[in-house]
Amino acid sequence: MIDQSLIDNLWQLVGRRDTYAVQLPNGSYARVSRPLRCADLVDHLAGRKTIGTYLLDQAGYCSFAVLDADSEDGLDMLRAVQVELAVSVHLERSRRGGHGWLLFDQAYSADQVRAWLAPIAARHHLELYPKQATSKGVGSLIRLPLGIHRKSGTRYPFIEASGRPVARNTVGILDWIPTAARISVPQIPLAPVVARPTPSLTVALPGTPFTNIREWNASQDAVSVIARYVDLDSHGAGCCPFGEHHANGHDSHASLQVYEPHAPGGYCWYCHALGAGGSLFDFLARYHGMAPRDLWKRIQTGGAAW
Repeated sequence: MIDQSLIDNLWQLVGRRDTYAVQLPNGSYARVSRPLRCADLVDHLAGRKTIGTYLLDQAGYCSFAVLDADSEDGLDMLRAVQVELAVSVHLERSRRGGHGWLLFDQAYSADQVRAWLAPIAARHHLELYPKQATSKGVGSLIRLPLGIHRKSGTRYPFIEASGRPVARNTVGILDWIPTAARISVPQIPLAPVVARPTPSLTVALPGTPFTNIREWNASQDAVSVIARYVDLDSHGAGCCPFGEHHANGHDSHASLQVYEPHAPGGYCWYCHALGAGGSLFDFLARYHGMAPRDLWKRIQTGGAAW
């Protein structure tokens, strides 16, 4: 039986409380537009549902950050980061590697947290939560610890440096949470945001509308088009223009990699800080802040592409 004091301990790892998400069987999440309740945490621990928590509150502050290492050697990568940071990084196993939780002694602004951690995450090819430097919408989420991952059917524990769980069972881990070390976030000078002019619409479209997005992607020179928006070196690397997942909204570590698609119309860019990429169409929709349907309508009208 899990009593109220243990539920209160789990609340310490909850971010935003006026909304939350529920994990679906395929591993994705669906947002729930109501406050998180104790009964939801009980269901989470009992395995009846699995909760994802949004890290940032409405003011753009967070009381913890998470480094996500999605690889077989992910836990070793997180141990190396712990040595580099010289602070407590609490390790949690995950489906494809591990999570490193940094618990703070108070709530800090997301831009201060990212100014400290984003360069380190990028250097080690880790994904950093929070992904946003400010609170735009509900922001990014992370699976709340001790729930059953709906895709793998496994409950992942916090572990010691040796790899052994910090306690023998869920109750023991809940008891451990208040004892886990909290740290202060250093004040890192924030880099100025450098504005980049928006390129004009110069890529001509053929007169006949395309039947699908992949066909349009395949008709374009993806690397050349993206190079109009990002300064790329000879290897296709450049600073990512999507500031929401970089410190203070600015990438200073050339996190973006642009390449020729492996298949016509396929993926052609990847951001190491974001941990994701996409096609030329995805890049343009994100860059211009357009809904995919609006961008596709623009393309189908003829005129000009981006």
